[in-house]
Amino acid sequence: MTVRSKIILYFCLALLSATLSAQDHRFYGPERLGSTLITAIGQGADGFLWVGSEQGVARFDGYRFAARTSLDGTLRPTVTASLYCDADGRVWVGAAHGLYAYDGSRPQGENFRSVLFPDSLLPRVQSMLETADGRLLAGTAGYGLFEIDRTTFTASRATDFASDADNAYFFHLFRSADGTVWKAGTDGRIVARRRNGQLQAYAPERGTPVGFFQRGAETYALCHDGVQALSASAQHLTTPALASYFICCTMDAEGNIFAGTRGDGLFWLPRGEQAFRRMSVSVSGLDLDRARVETLFTDSQSNLWVGCNGRGLLVLALRHHSPFQTWSFAEQRRATGTYVSAIAEGSGDVAYWCCVQGDGVYGFDAVGRITANPAAPAGVETLMRDSEGTYWLGTSDELWRYDPATGAARHIATLPGERVADIVELDATHLAVSTFAAGIAIVDKTGQQPVRQLSMHATDTLRRGRLANDWVYALDVDARGRLWIGTASGICLYDPATDSFASEGWRILADRETCTALHVLTSGDVLMATSQGLLRWSRSNGLHTEPGTEALNGRSIAFIAEDRQGDIWLSTNDGIWRWQPREAILSAQTRIAAEYVQGVGLQAADGCLLFGQADGLTKFNPDALRHQPAIDAQVHFTAATHTDANRHIEFSLMDFISADATVFEYRFDDDDDDTWQQLPPGENAVTFSRLAPGDYRLLVRASIAGQTTRPSAYSFEVPPPWWQSGWAYLAYFLIIASAAAFVALLYRRHIQHQLDREKLGFLISATSDEATPLTLDELQSAIARYVQSRRQQHGQIMAQAKNVAAMTDDIEQPEVSGNDELLMQRITKSVNRHLGDSEFTVEQMCEEVGISRAHLHRKMKELTGFSVTEFVRNIRLEQAARLLREQKLNITQVAYTVGFSNLGYFSTVFRKHFGLSPRDFVAQAEAAQ
Repeated sequence: MTVRSKIILYFCLALLSATLSAQDHRFYGPERLGSTLITAIGQGADGFLWVGSEQGVARFDGYRFAARTSLDGTLRPTVTASLYCDADGRVWVGAAHGLYAYDGSRPQGENFRSVLFPDSLLPRVQSMLETADGRLLAGTAGYGLFEIDRTTFTASRATDFASDADNAYFFHLFRSADGTVWKAGTDGRIVARRRNGQLQAYAPERGTPVGFFQRGAETYALCHDGVQALSASAQHLTTPALASYFICCTMDAEGNIFAGTRGDGLFWLPRGEQAFRRMSVSVSGLDLDRARVETLFTDSQSNLWVGCNGRGLLVLALRHHSPFQTWSFAEQRRATGTYVSAIAEGSGDVAYWCCVQGDGVYGFDAVGRITANPAAPAGVETLMRDSEGTYWLGTSDELWRYDPATGAARHIATLPGERVADIVELDATHLAVSTFAAGIAIVDKTGQQPVRQLSMHATDTLRRGRLANDWVYALDVDARGRLWIGTASGICLYDPATDSFASEGWRILADRETCTALHVLTSGDVLMATSQGLLRWSRSNGLHTEPGTEALNGRSIAFIAEDRQGDIWLSTNDGIWRWQPREAILSAQTRIAAEYVQGVGLQAADGCLLFGQADGLTKFNPDALRHQPAIDAQVHFTAATHTDANRHIEFSLMDFISADATVFEYRFDDDDDDTWQQLPPGENAVTFSRLAPGDYRLLVRASIAGQTTRPSAYSFEVPPPWWQSGWAYLAYFLIIASAAAFVALLYRRHIQHQLDREKLGFLISATSDEATPLTLDELQSAIARYVQSRRQQHGQIMAQAKNVAAMTDDIEQPEVSGNDELLMQRITKSVNRHLGDSEFTVEQMCEEVGISRAHLHRKMKELTGFSVTEFVRNIRLEQAARLLREQKLNITQVAYTVGFSNLGYFSTVFRKHFGLSPRDFVAQAEAAQ
């Protein structure tokens, strides 16, 4: 190999090493795991990650560790020794006392099946392996090798795999590419069983074997003291000198070997190299270089899982490169105490400089390592690099010309105010410096000219306007050299050429509104973040709300930047958001930090964007996001629980690196408006309450960095409550019918008994009256009266029966129109209460009315023929028409009064509803009067 080739190779390997050390990672400590005594890691065919410890096992979907302490039905924790997934996708848990198979189809609490060993043994299952011919083997500690029957869940001794001379302690099993099964025990003896049944033993050379790996056609054993080649033709591999020893190893899909030690951290052997090297990763809460790496595992997504016994679980993305890089002070063991307050582009070995408020200036290289901490004046607040490459440093009340490469600083000016908050370049000779509570100072770069102060209290610029408020949050300069100023009481525009605040015909925009961030776009328009939302000012349309950005309302926007393609990026207190004005698409990108620092951001010359966090920086390249490969993933429904009409459903992409940046959206398949409801980034569960009985089909999709997966469906049924079931209605009918029949029978018996008594009394009266015997005519007349009385009584019986039947009919067919009227009254009252609230949602209406979203939608369609959204909009439009007829308010006031925050949208829907624009409607109303 030539010298040039060696140099190129070393350069590539160094670059690869640096890339690996800067990979995305996640660390899970005891607050997430429950137990950090990790002993084994594995993955099922369904994508779930399994973590075994001395306190049982836990199944992980990227969001939640579902722990199971005991697998044998007792209260004793199961000590996990090994985890293995066979070709059928079944997960096997080797324990200190037996072997268990996971069966997800069985009921919760019964989904682990115990394997029956001969002679009532409960051995420690230390390792498992599936042979080339499909046999499942279990290596035990002290009892030899067993074969597992996956149908009967029984174990039998694998006598054909081991002779009596073999060590009974099978701590490691490995199958090489040629089908050879390699076995190692605690005495360091290695035995190979070829596919033809031939056994071959190897004497220990480097201590006790802790694992096997393969490079090309050669097999190696990693031992306590190094690597032992298992053939004479194998290359010699070098391991570093350790204070402890190796205890585990694994290999990824690319052929890289990773090895863990008992106190010296993690090492790796890159493919094509012959020497192991240390793998250093900066992890908050973990010193990986001194960790005890108990177990290693590479999953199906090429993530490396590192079980650090007693500390936690670390996952490293070996191939996945997130476009969002987090550079943290804490992970590099730099205690700062405060927060990042400014970012500036660097040069040479330092890619970026940043200020930590009151602590100093730090330099990051291109891969995010802190490489410089130069001297700086006390109380640093902000740092800026101008167009000539000169750095300007602001402290509590001073402005300095600064050289971060040497730490040299030259005093320029002393400024009033609480602290220097921001610095921008006005022109080649002047800077605009904002100081909290004192407005803005116009400073000459040489420091020889007096400082010009712009303040809300200034008296020399009253004719040309003055600053809206001395608390300035944001500054930017447009193409004409004018200074845009965001304050606590509105936005101002200062023109240094005319020394005026009224160059556009106005003096304050969004008066009395706090502007937390603003940015002058390449088009000349200006975006402003206020408490009213994201606003845009343009010369042609004036100030208006940016339509489609309503999801940002209620979030604090810290910094606004525009990339080369015209997309807008915003750092907020809830992660990073992307606004695509041409497509009118707003999407959450990541929640790497819970909150970004106000006013701290940078658009670098290479197009990269950087936003400041409390503990460091987030860097990304927007152009790289556009070339991300399409998401080829499916949403998995990982858990579902229900009680009566409530449903709690969890889902995951099984993406263990980007879970915090994944945004899930959902809707029901039968929703008419096809609107997707969005969960906050990092959340993976939805709960539905008080669902109406019926069949439901929930659609869920995921979005990462603006890319969306195909929807996945989850179907479920909400049965009616027992008192509304068919059997209950049948019981009601039978009870009512029986009661009616019983009442009719009692009444009939009562009438019959009364007739019998009257008949008896009549006969007694007719036969016992000796003094005045009846003549024939009198007797016939009495009998006629008796018959007439019987007929009248029979008519009364029939009328009573009809009344009972009518009562039964009323019970079987209740009148429901009254309930519908009450429901519409509640809905109308709710709408009227929130008539002027543009943020009023269907969920709020559901909560006030007291029914579920699906039930409300169905009842509204049934009673009015409109969807809920159409119904609310129509009420608002009718109220708007009434107010316009009264002519007490102008059109804009009417729109805001009835809940429309966008005047253009109000005019559009008004014209569609009434056939006239609001202006024409008012003119017609005036003509009619």
